[in-house]
Amino acid sequence: TNYEKTDKVKARIRDAINFERDSINGQLDKTKTLCKELIEINKEQIDSLLQTETENLKESNETIKTDIEKSMEDVLNKNKTQILKIKDVCTKYFDKNDDAMKTIQAK
Repeated sequence: TNYEKTDKVKARIRDAINFERDSINGQLDKTKTLCKELIEINKEQIDSLLQTETENLKESNETIKTDIEKSMEDVLNKNKTQILKIKDVCTKYFDKNDDAMKTIQAK
C-alpha cells in the first residue's frame, strides 16, 4: 500500500538523517580533540619560548651588570689617579710653603 511505501521512505530518510547526524557528531568530536591537542602544543611552545626568553634576559642582565661594574671600577681608578695627582701637587705646594717659611724665619 501507499502508506507502507511512505513509512518505508520516511524510515529510510530518518535513518539517513540519523547517520548524517552521527557522522557530524563524530567529526565534531574529532575536531574538538584536534583543537585540544593544538592548544596543548601551543602551550608547550609558548612555555618553551618564555623559558628561552627568560634565559636570554638573565644572560643579558648579567652582561649589563658586568659592564656597569667594569665602568664603575674604571671611574674609581681614574678618580684615585686624579686624587693622587692632586695630593702630589698639594704636597709640593706645602713643601714650597714650608721652605719659604723657613727662609723667612731664618732672615
